[in-house]
Amino acid sequence: MIEQKLFWKIFRREIWLVCSLIILLSTISFYISKSNVKTTIAKTMESSISSLFKTTIKENKYDEICEKISSDIHFLLIFLDNRKLTCYSDTFKKFSQKDLFNVFTKLKIGEANNIYNRRINREDFYHYLNISNDKKSISIYIIQDSSLLQNQLAHYRYNIIALTALVLVIIISFYISYSLRVSKPISGILSHVYDLNNPTIRQDLLKKIESTSLNEIELIESGFEKERLASQSLTEVLHLESNKFKSLLNSFSDPIMAIDLMGNILFSNQSFSKEFVDNNDETVGQFYLDHLRNYEIKTQFERILKSLNTNTISFEASITNLKEQKKSYLVKVDQLLNAEQKTYGYVVIFNDITIVKEAENIRIEFVGNVSHEVRTPLTSIKGYVQTLESIIKNDEYKEIFSTVTSNCDRLTNLFNDLLSLSSIETKQDIDFTDVHPKSITEQIISNYKKLYQETNIIVETEFACDVIYTNIYLLENIISNLIGNCFKYIDKNGSIKISWIEESDLVEFRISDNGPGIPENDLPRLFERFYRVDKSRTRSPNSPGYQGSGLGLAIVKSSVSKLGGKIKVKSKENYGTSFIIQLPKNS
Repeated sequence: MIEQKLFWKIFRREIWLVCSLIILLSTISFYISKSNVKTTIAKTMESSISSLFKTTIKENKYDEICEKISSDIHFLLIFLDNRKLTCYSDTFKKFSQKDLFNVFTKLKIGEANNIYNRRINREDFYHYLNISNDKKSISIYIIQDSSLLQNQLAHYRYNIIALTALVLVIIISFYISYSLRVSKPISGILSHVYDLNNPTIRQDLLKKIESTSLNEIELIESGFEKERLASQSLTEVLHLESNKFKSLLNSFSDPIMAIDLMGNILFSNQSFSKEFVDNNDETVGQFYLDHLRNYEIKTQFERILKSLNTNTISFEASITNLKEQKKSYLVKVDQLLNAEQKTYGYVVIFNDITIVKEAENIRIEFVGNVSHEVRTPLTSIKGYVQTLESIIKNDEYKEIFSTVTSNCDRLTNLFNDLLSLSSIETKQDIDFTDVHPKSITEQIISNYKKLYQETNIIVETEFACDVIYTNIYLLENIISNLIGNCFKYIDKNGSIKISWIEESDLVEFRISDNGPGIPENDLPRLFERFYRVDKSRTRSPNSPGYQGSGLGLAIVKSSVSKLGGKIKVKSKENYGTSFIIQLPKNS
């Protein structure tokens, strides 16, 4: 539509000017030709009459002049000295000399013209000549039939019209081609200058094209001017937004940076420069390892950049800053998306958790020390109780000894779990090896079946994973605690389903039961230390393995985190519970 409008605008403007000029030139040419034809006819007639007159004078035969003149001459009047010679054609014999001679008063000597004579109601070609012969002046008045002039003018008119038409056809063809060649690139330029997808802008442009006040160059200039103003306005807005973004970024006390998919830094804040950049050098465009020389950071970032991860990732890392201070950071990595919702980089936030980690280490160390110190007297108490039980055979004290022994075991289990949890949380270097999940899972199931011999629990297993590269101690903690919970909380005739599934870069461990389920309100706190769902959901306090510490799922959560995995739980009351654990295939 735009291209068509431009074509007609360019074509009309150019062709109108050229055609008007050609028609004007043709008209001028015709009038010049008409004047030339008149002059030519007049000179021819003058030459013919002069020649005839000289011949007649030599022979002294004036009376023969009328007989020898051309048949298209209707009237001839010659004045020689005092003599007058008049010749009439048959057509003009009926007109008086006065009526005929009246027109010659409008002509000058030597002039010839086609004149309409009202007195005789005719248009003829009139000549007024004056020739000299032997120093004698001879005046000659001639009325000639206008058909010769009309025929020659018609011939010239036809030639001029034919030539004009040919030129017009050539010019029109040229300008059609020219307009097509010009309108297409101009239309392309306008489509880039104006937002033609916007109906309002498109309609406004069409109106401008149809307007005669603006040509296509002015349209482009107008569009560029609008684009320049819009770009200037956008630049100012972007500059303002950039300053806002920098101010917001620098207001965070935590170090922040962003990297592209090649690992080059896109931007960073002042806190990042203070912590990791020498002399506050410019970081944009530099490789992140130039400032963050940390193996954990390198390993995690390489995995993220290689897999183009789309999820938010969090991990802990100990990094030494410029002041040679070793700090603990919770590193959060999230993707940066472009307009097409494709990942073009990642933003990284370093949350300083050094104080939290130090407090946590103090707490863990305290719990470990207390647990270790308490276990020794508990063992002594249990030993003395067992000694008393072997000495005193009275059944009256048997229940008391049994209760003391049971509580000693319960406290011992509690402190063992606390020590186990403390060991997991403080463990820095984890040994990884190839582990066969099938053999470990089957061994743990066998152990619990022996412990719960009075039950008829059915265990279904599926192993679609042969080997996983992980820590065997942490993996056993996970499997044992989850299977143990299933045996504790489901009915004697319940069922458990266990599956290991291998995916591209993950291994999923799923365990489900048809037990009483967990209330929805308890799910958010399920992995907290010492948190236990209503004890009435277990079977009997006297059942094997009942004496739980409330730390089993906390141990599971810590073990999964140490292995770099994730744990999810799904449960519905009276329908059962499912735990889904995803571990890296190659930790």
